[in-house]
Amino acid sequence: MEPTSRPTGLGTCDDCGFAPFSDDVSTSRDTAWAKVRARIEGTALAAEQLAG
Repeated sequence: MEPTSRPTGLGTCDDCGFAPFSDDVSTSRDTAWAKVRARIEGTALAAEQLAG
């Protein structure tokens, strides 16, 4: 299948279950940063796959 956009235009969303309130302690900082790292790594992997 032909990609519909360039890998350089690929992006991801921050909406991964984080509460927008500073008093919510349901997610640790370590977990939050692990999710951010995984999102960055996943975006890079998808870009590589789209680039062929």
